[in-house]
Amino acid sequence: MQIDSVTALDEWIHRNHFLHDASVSCLEPLPGRNDATDVRLTLQFQVAGSYAAGEPRTLRTIELMAQDITEYALDGTYHPEHLAEGANSYNAGQGIGFEIDIPGVLRIVAESFEVTSVVDVDEPVPE
Repeated sequence: MQIDSVTALDEWIHRNHFLHDASVSCLEPLPGRNDATDVRLTLQFQVAGSYAAGEPRTLRTIELMAQDITEYALDGTYHPEHLAEGANSYNAGQGIGFEIDIPGVLRIVAESFEVTSVVDVDEPVPE
């Protein structure tokens, strides 16, 4: 699925529970590389089921590719296990802005975003 506007990104974030309690389990390359043109994020969050240990739940894993980036910055630190408060989209003038806490604020401005994979997995909540 190609995302080519702030409105489309905002709608996608909304359909995916605002990415509330999502973890960014993979971020490639890490911020600080000035030569990066594309950034890949792996987002994971619970979409159904219980939070009680041993009970069933459904986890959604999404691969998101930011393409032709013009800004890529992290204000703070990155921890793959951190659960985000949610994500925001914004008009960045010459691109589409995406922001999520990881727990530092990750900002990406890109020409477009592409959802390359969505997988839902049923599993028990870890003990």
